[in-house]
Amino acid sequence: MAPKITLAEFNHPELRWKVIETPHFLIHYHQGEETFAYASARIAEEVYPRITSDLGYQPSQKTPIIIENYNDTTGGYTSTLTGKIVIQAQSDPTRGSGSLSWIREVIAHEFTHVVTFAAIQESVFPLRRLIANLVLPMWFIEGLAQYEGEELHSLKRMVVGDEARQTTIMSEADLAAFYFFEGWGRTSGYYQSDSFIRYIF
Repeated sequence: MAPKITLAEFNHPELRWKVIETPHFLIHYHQGEETFAYASARIAEEVYPRITSDLGYQPSQKTPIIIENYNDTTGGYTSTLTGKIVIQAQSDPTRGSGSLSWIREVIAHEFTHVVTFAAIQESVFPLRRLIANLVLPMWFIEGLAQYEGEELHSLKRMVVGDEARQTTIMSEADLAAFYFFEGWGRTSGYYQSDSFIRYIF
C-alpha cells in the first residue's frame, strides 16, 4: 500500500529557504542544511561533465536540487515533468558513514534522469517527458541511472550472478515494473537493470 500523503507534509511555514547558484544547478535548502547544501553543490558540478558527456546532452536550463529535512526518510527522486531533483537528507551529510559517497550516488543517479528526460523533451514526440516514462522500459531508465551513479560493486555482482545460476533472472514484464515491487524484488530489479545496461555499453 502506498503511503498516504497529506497537505500538512508540504506546509512548513517555519522553514526559511535559501539558494546556492552554481554554473549548472540551483540548490534550494532551508536552515540547518547549509553543510549538506554546499556539499551537494560541489558534488553536482563534479558529476555534471561525465554524465552529460556520456549521454551526449546538456540541459538548456540550470537543474533545481531541493534539499529537505522534514521527513523521516533519506534518498532522492526526480520529478519527470518539472525536472527537479529532491533529496531527503539528514543534517550530517556523512550520515554516520564518514563518507560523502552516498550523496554522490544519489545526485548522479537523479541527474541522469534529468538529462534523459530533458533530451527526450527536445525530441519530436508530444508530451515528451511523460512519454519517456510510458515508452522507455523501466530497466533502461533505472539501469542507466544506476550505471552513471554507482560502480558495479561486489554485492551487485554476487546477487546477479547467483540469480543467473539459479535461473531467477526477472522476465521482461517484471523488469518493466520492478519499481512497484516491495523489498528485495525492487533491489534485485535495480541490480539486474544495471547489469543489462553495462552489457549493452
